Amino acid sequence: MKVVINGQRPLSLVEDEAFKQMVSYLELGYKFPSRFFFTGMLQEKYNALLEKIATIVADVDFVCITTDTWTSLATDSYLTATVHYVSDDWVLKSIILGTMFLDDRHTGENLSQWILELITKFGINPEKVVAVVHDNASNMLVAASKLKSLHGWESVRCSAHTLQLVVHAALSSNVKVQAALTKAKKLIEHFRRSTVAKQALVEQQERMEKEPLQLIQDVPTRWSSTFQMCKRLLQLRLPVTIVMANHELFDKQKRSQLEVSTENWTIFETLCELLELFAVLTKYLEGQSYVSMSAVQPLIKGILGAMSTSDDDDFASQFKSVAVQELQTRFQDLICPLTSTAIPIGIKATSFDIRFHKLKSLCSGQPREVRSSIEAELLAMGNQNPPESTVAQQPQSAETADNGNSSIASLLRYLDEDNETDMPVISDPEELTPCAIRRQLAVFASEPQKAFDSNPLSWWKEHEHRFKSLSRLAKKYLAIPATSAPSEHVFSLAGNTCNRRRASLSPKNLDALVFLNGNRHLMNDA
Repeated sequence: MKVVINGQRPLSLVEDEAFKQMVSYLELGYKFPSRFFFTGMLQEKYNALLEKIATIVADVDFVCITTDTWTSLATDSYLTATVHYVSDDWVLKSIILGTMFLDDRHTGENLSQWILELITKFGINPEKVVAVVHDNASNMLVAASKLKSLHGWESVRCSAHTLQLVVHAALSSNVKVQAALTKAKKLIEHFRRSTVAKQALVEQQERMEKEPLQLIQDVPTRWSSTFQMCKRLLQLRLPVTIVMANHELFDKQKRSQLEVSTENWTIFETLCELLELFAVLTKYLEGQSYVSMSAVQPLIKGILGAMSTSDDDDFASQFKSVAVQELQTRFQDLICPLTSTAIPIGIKATSFDIRFHKLKSLCSGQPREVRSSIEAELLAMGNQNPPESTVAQQPQSAETADNGNSSIASLLRYLDEDNETDMPVISDPEELTPCAIRRQLAVFASEPQKAFDSNPLSWWKEHEHRFKSLSRLAKKYLAIPATSAPSEHVFSLAGNTCNRRRASLSPKNLDALVFLNGNRHLMNDA
């Protein structure tokens, strides 16, 4: 069964003659159970793991959901959802809830009901769900709005998807850039389709004593693929040019259709410089094993600063101008003036991240509004302290963010400036106020800001005993992913499971296989 689940093999493997011969060679006379035996075992394991996960999540105060839809090779539609939370020992956890077959129209109303069905299966109380992270599709926006009105879930748009919309708008604003990209796509498509041209490119790289690389095609639905296409094309500029000069492979007409002009090469170089920052930022934000939502607001302000610099190149200036406008529009909830009654959930997450908790990325006066909102939320919760953790204190093993760290850190240099942050100076916490909540907020605000490459969860694990009330909200907000990438990554897993050999796999078995494979780290006792 482990071969089927972990190796993503078809259930019909036990009926494969070659597999039977191999097993018979290893153990003469072994009698194979039927595929129906394994189908029953699959459902038993699914039910056992579902029950185990339901027990785990039942002990968690706050969770966050990510969700998205996809279509299989058999053109069946599915909805995937994942759940995220911070454990008692301050480790970020992620669990696949399910891959639900959709047999009705993908309206916002239906999507909201399907999401509720998924969490209900695991006994998750809708009231403990803090937020749902989703893409910018109109039906998802309607679904998120419905869930907010029903249960108060915050709607969080996928930051990575939003960044790609910004990039697309900036690229589409220039006709010459669009023409250059179209030329690049045609050239790459020719090398992908022509076996002779592809082999000639490999051989030319070998003659140049370089490791053979393949050209990368731009795919609209794949994040940062325009950057990857331009970067790889520039890497292979010389071998591509040499191969295209071969008259036996490219006649005059074909060469005139595909040849990249000097102006286009210059555009690709400028594009790489402009898009690299967006690509690195996207890769960082889609990380699943470290805190990410809390970094969105500081990083958006940082990239706004980077895009606001003057540039002599007309195209670069236009790109930056459009990008700034798009960033300000699409992330307006994070950069517009705040009110204490409507603090965006992303900024609340930022306020609990020890790397950004001084809120230097906000305007003067706004940090006070954020802390007032947090104080009101704690009072509404009744200022209840969480139970003492019984988890043994072990070294923190959560991943730290190292995806393009230097580039990301460069966006946050403004946080090192000695600017006014509306921060009270605490000499004696007892003198500030008799209110324990306000005292905790003031002391926490006076804590030194940690480096960007540090792990905020490790800090909270060490200092939880000092901030009992605040630690509850820290777990609540730091668990939120910045993107819907966790759900999108399930698509790849599901795609490998529902491949061409198993395109007729039943939705029930597909869900079970994806669920067990994606959560196999929890199957030890299941």
